[in-house]
Amino acid sequence: MSHATYRRHLARATTRLIDEAAVQPAVLGPGLRPATDIGLTVTLDAGVPIQGLRSPSHAITQRTVSLHQAVIGLDATDTIPNKDFVLRYDVAGAEPALTVLAHRDPAQDAEGTLFLLAQPPEDPTPAEVTAKEMVFVIDASSSMRGRPLE
Repeated sequence: MSHATYRRHLARATTRLIDEAAVQPAVLGPGLRPATDIGLTVTLDAGVPIQGLRSPSHAITQRTVSLHQAVIGLDATDTIPNKDFVLRYDVAGAEPALTVLAHRDPAQDAEGTLFLLAQPPEDPTPAEVTAKEMVFVIDASSSMRGRPLE
């Protein structure tokens, strides 16, 4: 086959593929969704009052349930959420806040766990800050496992 004949065959095949692609709609199989059509819902319970709820990465909707609870979702205008979802919020206020968060997995029928949160104020005055002493203990004896530190 000569070079000119090859180019004619290639041109006809390329034209046929382009024409077929133009009339064939993109069809997904049953039960499949396009990658750009996703939903995201975050149910947030911070335990203390939430402030400054925002997402630098996506347009979001938010519904306040209580001072410390909110439901966040992707806004309909965010049509192609093709990057990591980042959600930011603040919990530090003018006063210290204390709360206990409890969790029990009903499927596990377990006793559950508790988490104590002591949130300091956002901008404490120097008089409100207590002096601290920190002691770091480094065990170099290797009594648990491995060689001792040199």
